Amino acid sequence: MSTILIENGTLVTVNEKGEIYPRGYIFIENDLISEIAEGEAPSKYKKADQIIDANFMAVMPGMVNAHT
Repeated sequence: MSTILIENGTLVTVNEKGEIYPRGYIFIENDLISEIAEGEAPSKYKKADQIIDANFMAVMPGMVNAHT
C-alpha cells in the first residue's frame, strides 16, 4: 500500500462551504485521498511512505482542461 502525507500547508478545499484551512494535512492511500483536515496530522500518518512538507505553500485541487 502506497501512502502520502502532505502536511503544514494552507489547504484550499473547494468544498461546498469554500473552506480554507490555514494549516492542515491531506493523507493519501493508494492514489485516493482518505482524509483532509485542519491542524497537525495524527502520529499514525507520520509513517507514510512519502511525507511532503507544504509549509508556506497553498495546496489545492488541480484544474483539468476539458476543452482539449
